[in-house]
Amino acid sequence: MPHDPSALEWLQPPSAGHEDPESAVSAYHPSSEAEGVVPSAIRFSLAGTMLSPSTSLALPTNLGLHHHGNDPQAAGYTIPELAILGRSAFAAQRCIAWQVLGRILFRLGKGEFGERGGTLVDGLWFVIEKEKVVAAMLAEAEGAGGQTQQRGKKKDGAEGEPQGGVPGGFGRHASATAWAVEGVWLWQMGGGGDRGLLKEGVVRSQ
Repeated sequence: MPHDPSALEWLQPPSAGHEDPESAVSAYHPSSEAEGVVPSAIRFSLAGTMLSPSTSLALPTNLGLHHHGNDPQAAGYTIPELAILGRSAFAAQRCIAWQVLGRILFRLGKGEFGERGGTLVDGLWFVIEKEKVVAAMLAEAEGAGGQTQQRGKKKDGAEGEPQGGVPGGFGRHASATAWAVEGVWLWQMGGGGDRGLLKEGVVRSQ
């Protein structure tokens, strides 16, 4: 049966000859010579622990930590990547986002990544506030704009028709809401205090 081999090229591991030269700048690239990692590029496990570049590159692909994004050969998720998953219309991706983010927030608040006020800790809080992950998690946990049932009423639709939707245009999902509630609880139990939500009029530098 005739077929086009080029149509299956995306299934193959990226070869060195086809890589973006700028990708080698990342500390999580196999051939990287970077000596440091910016907070927004740090990768975390599903348990919310930090993964060093060497550990991330050594982990097998059957752990569910690899994906086709930046540094596809490295395991783990960055906070910006989790923020994208948190805005997904696919509930399973939001579940992963809230699950991992809650654990990161707990560890961060408890001082597992360093003392409060330190360069790394402040850098991580800066990324979290910039990506607005806590606000998004709170919105899902509270069902803000979520799917509701208007029993006995007709409002913008037939009786009993789901109304509203979260900002991304998708309805409320029980599992995603549950993980968001747990994530918010972990953030609070971690003792993050005033960090995580950027209040109106407050400007923080990285």
